[in-house]
Amino acid sequence: MDTQRDLIGYVLAGRYRLTTRLGLGASDEPRGMFDALDIRTNVAVRVRLTPLNDLVDARSL
Repeated sequence: MDTQRDLIGYVLAGRYRLTTRLGLGASDEPRGMFDALDIRTNVAVRVRLTPLNDLVDARSL
């Protein structure tokens, strides 16, 4: 991996191999939209990676 944000080739959840990065987030965290291949069904899909702290308000826990 050249940088922290270069995730091409990784397999998520044992199922989705990231093939192309479509969009970048504004921070240094690995995030964004990717084209991916579902390796179980050989179907092209899109995957969005978002850090959990962007989805959950920690103050509400």
